[in-house]
Amino acid sequence: MADEHTAGKAGEYYLIYFGRETPKSWPFLLYKEALRDGLSFQVEIIDTWNMTITPVDGVFTTKKRDAYILRTFERKPVRCPSALHGSAHPSG
Repeated sequence: MADEHTAGKAGEYYLIYFGRETPKSWPFLLYKEALRDGLSFQVEIIDTWNMTITPVDGVFTTKKRDAYILRTFERKPVRCPSALHGSAHPSG
């Protein structure tokens, strides 16, 4: 995996950890390891604080952005539930 926030099995599944951040969206970008154009992924948002899993509508298909990164063919970002529902997590 290319960074300290990403885990999983390259080319099969990925877990991206946002930590305390609650972004409105995530640009679907994955490191090239074991990926190629045309792979399709479904996305689920796991909220560890509220203990929920929210499926994201649609299928995300990879397309090479540059020598290192693949993005979605459609260039659409993943909308996060916090942006849809206004959920907040306590700080501390």
